Amino acid sequence: MRNYTTSAIKKEKRAYLDFKVKHDINQVWKHLRTLDIYNKRKAVGIPAHLNDADMMNTSFANVSTLDSQSENKLVKFYSEHLRKVFSKSFSFAEVDERTVLRHISRVKSKSAGSDGITIKMLNLCCPYILPYLTYLINVCLKTGTYPDDWKLAYVTPLPKISKPSTVNDLRPISILPVLSKVLEKVMSEQINEFLKVESILPNTQSAFRVGYSCTTALLNVTNDIICSVDQGALSALVLLDFSKAFDTINHKILISILNYIGFNPNATRLVENYLEGRLQHVVLREHISSAISITSGVPQGSVLGPLLFSIYTSNFHHSVHHVKFHQYADDVQLQFSFSASDSVKAISHINSDIKRIVHTSELHGLRINPLKSPFIIFGPRRTRTDHINNLAIKIKDMVLVPKQCVKNLGLWMDYDLRFKQHITAISRRAFGNLKLIFNHRQSLSYHLKVLLCESLVLSNFNYCDSVYGPCLDRSDTDRIQKIQNSCLRLIFGVKKYERISHKIKEVGWLNMGNRRYLHSATLFHSIITNCTPRYLYEKIQFSSNIRLHKLITPPLHRTKFFERSYVYNVAKIYNLLPTDVKMLGMVSFKTKLFKITLDRQNMSL
Repeated sequence: MRNYTTSAIKKEKRAYLDFKVKHDINQVWKHLRTLDIYNKRKAVGIPAHLNDADMMNTSFANVSTLDSQSENKLVKFYSEHLRKVFSKSFSFAEVDERTVLRHISRVKSKSAGSDGITIKMLNLCCPYILPYLTYLINVCLKTGTYPDDWKLAYVTPLPKISKPSTVNDLRPISILPVLSKVLEKVMSEQINEFLKVESILPNTQSAFRVGYSCTTALLNVTNDIICSVDQGALSALVLLDFSKAFDTINHKILISILNYIGFNPNATRLVENYLEGRLQHVVLREHISSAISITSGVPQGSVLGPLLFSIYTSNFHHSVHHVKFHQYADDVQLQFSFSASDSVKAISHINSDIKRIVHTSELHGLRINPLKSPFIIFGPRRTRTDHINNLAIKIKDMVLVPKQCVKNLGLWMDYDLRFKQHITAISRRAFGNLKLIFNHRQSLSYHLKVLLCESLVLSNFNYCDSVYGPCLDRSDTDRIQKIQNSCLRLIFGVKKYERISHKIKEVGWLNMGNRRYLHSATLFHSIITNCTPRYLYEKIQFSSNIRLHKLITPPLHRTKFFERSYVYNVAKIYNLLPTDVKMLGMVSFKTKLFKITLDRQNMSL
């Protein structure tokens, strides 16, 4: 009877999930969680001694450290100068109902803000209120006024680390009214277009820009390092960490910077009105703190906040005279290559540039935390070993200790660029999810097993695979492929030592090597087609022979190590693509190349 009951429950679970997958795919993850088949990772708890919502709110609100003299000095400079002579200053333009509806459809947050309105409620009411909402947004854009009710935030503290001990280990995430997000999206779109046309943001800022990403930023950095090492040089990479960067932005300086880059008075007034008069409550379990006024920073969790931060720091790259400056939002990377014989001079250059960046940051009220700013040295193994202990890189008189491995924008980089620690970390996560699916395999249909393996297991290897893929050795490529093979064994019920590779054809998957190839080729096609980002596009040398359509000239190099670089792989991969495929748009390109690669793979099985 027990076995019969267990079997019946599994069959009913499978039938229920199959029905939901077929008729309600958008809710499938909700149903999986309900049946305890899929659960998000457990949230890190906040220790008892920090369970004081009012204390936490006070700590979050009082973070600005800029003195009035520095503030007045910068405000005066930015207010009295223009970045350049603009043919037309920036102003917010009124929008139509179609534009507002488009931005409503792009709001992803399901949380209700202080007004209790969710995006689901807004979508239901949209056919009736759209003309009035459009009118309200246009009044805000025209008069430079931001509604006070949309400035009230409920703040949820999230731990930055696994074991938080102080408020500094918590990140305040603001839950804002959904209508506020719609207006912010309208403003953000118009600001972004102006920044793009006028080339306001530095080329090396890779955050919140179309065609830019963590992957492109890391491709740029790793390519420069690999090219230097190929020439026998050492390369130092310093990762600067800002303390509470988004919370310490000075409002007066930011507004004066907007004037400096060409905002007209009305546009500046709207952003100022958006920043000033903000209130926030901290919500901690069932406790809600009293409201506190926010006098600095931009709301974390907002649409405009990250963009305003990029504008605020848009001149920081001018502080460096020697090192290469790379930036993704508040993550700054300084990279400098040098020969071993010039190490003393090189360290002097690096330290002088760091000193200037620290000075510029502190003038703007931002602080760099030396304790969270690691550095790592890349280079030929023997040269690196001989000189690593003599490289005294400093931040505010604190000597940094060189690391064997650093986490850079979510990617673990080791000193020989094999990414072994990164592969270990994501493999562990993938196997953990695979085990969870395995425990419920009897309740899952074939199609649901495929969906879960793709979404929860194999997707772990997608992030930055164009960066780490060419650097993997045979043992790591085999390790990654074994995880996909384990997925196939689960899906088809094949035992451990039985042959499995032929089953990939039935699922319609690419193997892991071909997945990396497809992702790289698609990214390279985007870079070449859109000429974005410029820092990667400009590294490509096209053949001058007009008959060789879009063929790339392979760069000269000395070592096999160079074959891990972006400039080598973009030529290797793109030159072998069929000409008719290169002519396709992005969606058609990826679809066509997937089919070509899959057919080639299936023929080899």
